[in-house]
Amino acid sequence: MTIFAIMLMLCFYWGEQISLSKLITLLLVVVAIFLIVSITYKKNIQNLNALKIARINITGFRLPSNYYFLYDPLIYMSSNIDNLNSLVNSRLSGIGLGTLSFKGIYQIIAVLNPSVSDLSKQALINANASLIVPQFSTYSGLGLLYYDFGPLIALETFMLIGFVSGVLYNKNSINLTLMFFSFTLFQTLALSFFSFYLGNLEVITNIVFMFLIDLYSRNEEINADLLGGYYE
Repeated sequence: MTIFAIMLMLCFYWGEQISLSKLITLLLVVVAIFLIVSITYKKNIQNLNALKIARINITGFRLPSNYYFLYDPLIYMSSNIDNLNSLVNSRLSGIGLGTLSFKGIYQIIAVLNPSVSDLSKQALINANASLIVPQFSTYSGLGLLYYDFGPLIALETFMLIGFVSGVLYNKNSINLTLMFFSFTLFQTLALSFFSFYLGNLEVITNIVFMFLIDLYSRNEEINADLLGGYYE
């Protein structure tokens, strides 16, 4: 996920300079990383054939051995589709109250009220009970928002994030805080098939730290201007 975030950051700050060749290069880099990790991973597995058979049975994908490194992303993507489908079929709509999609906020509240932590754990148990394949307990951003707020608010949340992200993108030069927050929204949308990044605790702490850095840099700039005027 960190590798994808770095790739997204490059795309985001390239802006209009991005081209088809750059996108293809990024894609090739990601595929190469999967290949390298897969080769390293296979060296440490004694019974590789048993693992292949298990993954084929779980996913239904039958790939040539040369493309074995694609199993991980295929498993991740297919499991998120299955999990969303299972949440809908189980009628788990709008019952989470934000405990899964905005878990960072609940982690902060739980420090003051420990009972909130029990609420979050129970919500996760309820959601995981609907899993078709329990080994893959991952949910897309749409799945988490569906569980917490229902289909209407889930879709409206993504529309609102997209709108605000577009507005802030045109104002990237204002300050570091807005630049970082704009990229966070962009990253949330880009990775929404795999998670809902905006709800993580580190998003809140990172924005606070970025604000403090931005504030410090502005004060340093003002002091430098004052000193420059004094010496002149």
